[in-house]
Amino acid sequence: MFSSASIIAVVFKILNLLVLLGVVAYIFKKYLLTSIKAAMAERIAQHTLLQEESDALKGAVRELDRVIEQEVAACEHLKKQVVAWRIRVEQELDKQQEYQQEQAARVAALWREKSENVQKEILEHKIVPHAIEAARNEFKEIFTQQTAGTQFIKDALDQLEKSEK
Repeated sequence: MFSSASIIAVVFKILNLLVLLGVVAYIFKKYLLTSIKAAMAERIAQHTLLQEESDALKGAVRELDRVIEQEVAACEHLKKQVVAWRIRVEQELDKQQEYQQEQAARVAALWREKSENVQKEILEHKIVPHAIEAARNEFKEIFTQQTAGTQFIKDALDQLEKSEK
């Protein structure tokens, strides 16, 4: 079967293999394992950081959505107020236009009345002297006739007596 030299060689080969595996395990454990653990810890930290950032960004997006909704609601409310104000302004402008038209009509009526009064005064100043002159001339003619003047005075006195009773 196997000779003792070959058994010893196999045992040394196994021992060499075990020592070599031990050295490789020691080097792996001392140098590579710590760097692998550090890399894994760094990756885990990065992953955790990225997860936290993602959660923070999702929260910020939710907050922005809420703010946008509030802004939209505020804009709608402001739009309704602007429409209501515009309606009030238009109504006020209509009232002002009506008032201005009424005032213009009043002023026009006053101007017409004043114009008519001025025209009447002008006519009175022109006609009254002519009317007085015409009445004088007519009375002169009436009173130049004796009987007509006497009759006129009697009629005037009769009228006065009737009005006193």
